[in-house]
Amino acid sequence: MHKAAGFAAFKPAPKGTFTFTVELLKGGGVFHSGRIRWAVQYLDAKNYLLFEMDKKTFWADVIEKGKKFERTKMQPGLEKEKAFTLQIDVAPDRLVHRIRSGDGWVTLDTFSEPGRNFTEGKFGFVIQGGDEIGLSDFKFQPK
Repeated sequence: MHKAAGFAAFKPAPKGTFTFTVELLKGGGVFHSGRIRWAVQYLDAKNYLLFEMDKKTFWADVIEKGKKFERTKMQPGLEKEKAFTLQIDVAPDRLVHRIRSGDGWVTLDTFSEPGRNFTEGKFGFVIQGGDEIGLSDFKFQPK
């Protein structure tokens, strides 16, 4: 469980596959809905790739020089789930997000961009305000 506000980074270089189950234990409020947030290629507080998920929607954004640019938004159809099992493949030339659905994996997002090295920076969770997330079955397979 993690509940301190800010960016909670995974230490080694993020070249490989992350697999974990995450649940929003406490979050949301009057002005915002509770979301699970994580970042890849986190260079600093103004430059990173932000991913967010709630019970209905998955978002993928680019934060560049402090400005937010929406890349994709989709509804994976998992409204009844409390916890989500995610798999994130990080390679220099691409970034792939998958979510566990039944006995298989469904691709949420594939991102590649010439000149971008997805293994630069850090991987971690973005915790806002009084939000709390529960994390289990965390695995990292370096490549």
